[in-house]
Amino acid sequence: SNISKSSELKVKLCYSKNKKSCELDAATVPLSELDNMTFKTLYPTLNIKGQNNQARLKLELYYRDHAVLQSAYYHDLVNQLQKDNFRAIKLLRHIHWNQDSRETFANVLLTVYDKTKVHLIKELISEDIARHPENDKGSLFRDNTITTALMVAILNAPPCGIYWDNVFSGIVADMNMRVKARSENTNLDEERLKSLIEEDRNRVLDALIKSVSEIPDTIRDVIRHILSEVAKKWPNEPTIQSATLMTIMFVRFYSFRLSHPKDGDLLSMHPDTAQALLNVAKSIKRKDVGGFLSAVLNSAPTSNLNEQTVQDVSSLDAGDGAHLFHLIQSTLRATDSTSPWIPASDRDRTSLDSLKQVLKHLESIEQDVD
Repeated sequence: SNISKSSELKVKLCYSKNKKSCELDAATVPLSELDNMTFKTLYPTLNIKGQNNQARLKLELYYRDHAVLQSAYYHDLVNQLQKDNFRAIKLLRHIHWNQDSRETFANVLLTVYDKTKVHLIKELISEDIARHPENDKGSLFRDNTITTALMVAILNAPPCGIYWDNVFSGIVADMNMRVKARSENTNLDEERLKSLIEEDRNRVLDALIKSVSEIPDTIRDVIRHILSEVAKKWPNEPTIQSATLMTIMFVRFYSFRLSHPKDGDLLSMHPDTAQALLNVAKSIKRKDVGGFLSAVLNSAPTSNLNEQTVQDVSSLDAGDGAHLFHLIQSTLRATDSTSPWIPASDRDRTSLDSLKQVLKHLESIEQDVD
C-alpha cells in the first residue's frame, strides 16, 4: 500500500459508441503527496470537447491508503462474521451506515461470501422479518438497511445481473418500438395517455412473467424464502406476500432498472422512451404483481442449489479482507465515538480482537432495543 514517488492516478472520461469505449479526455493526478496519509480529496479537471462547444468537468475523488496484510490475517475476522449463521453481520445492522458505506459493505460481503451468499441473505431476511413490529407490516423492507442493500447487490451481480440485463434490454427495445410508432400522433388527450401507460405496464409485466422460467435459481429461492417467512409471521394476512414482493423487488429493483436503462440501451432509444419507462415504473401497484408472484411460485428450479452455509476462507483475497476490515472500522469510527473499536493504529489490535469488542458493544445495544 506504500506509494512510490512516481505513483499517479489517471482518470479517464469516456462514452460508449457502437459498443466501443471512446475517450474524451483524461487527467493525471500525482499521489506522491499522499505518503503516510490515510485520506485526501483530489480535484482533477477534465475538458469535454464537442463539435460546437467545450465544457469542463471537475471531479471529486476520494483516495484512501490502507495497509493490506497477508490473507491469513483476515481469516479469523471472516470466520467470526459468519459464525452462528452470520450473527455478527446481523448485529452490525445496528450501526448507522450512510448510503455509500452500506452499499459498499453489501458488495464486499457479496464478494467475500460468494459461496454462501444465498444463505447469508436468507438469514438476514429472516432476522428482519422476525424482529419487525407485527402491527406495522406495511413498512417491512421500506427502510434502507444492509439486508435491502445486499438483496439489490445480489440481483445486480452475475448470474442474476446478466439475466436482468437481457430481460430489461428486451423491455426497452419493445417500448422503444411502441414509442416510435406513436410519436407521430400529436393529438393524444389525457385519457389516451393514461390508456397508453396502462398498455405499456401490462406489456412490461407480461415480459417479466414470460421470463420466469429463465430466472436464476438464486432469485427463485430467495423469493420463496421471503414469502415463506412473511406467511409464518402473518398467517392470516394473505396480501402481505404480494406487498412484500412489491417492496423488495419492484420498488427497490424493477422500478429503478426501468427508469435507469443501461448505457447500451440508451444509444438506440427514442427521446420519449425514457419518460414512457418512468411512467410504467411509477404506475406498477401491489395488485399488479400477482401474476409474477404466481409464476415464480409455480416455476420449477432448473438445478440443485446445494446451499452452502460456511465459506471456506483459504482462498480469501487479501484485498477483499482488508476492504471488509477497514470499511467496518471506519464506519464505527464515524458513527460511534464511544465504540471500543478505535485503536490508535490498525496494528494495535488483531482484527478478531477488534471485532469481538464491537460485537460485545452491539449485543448490549440489541438488548436495549429488545
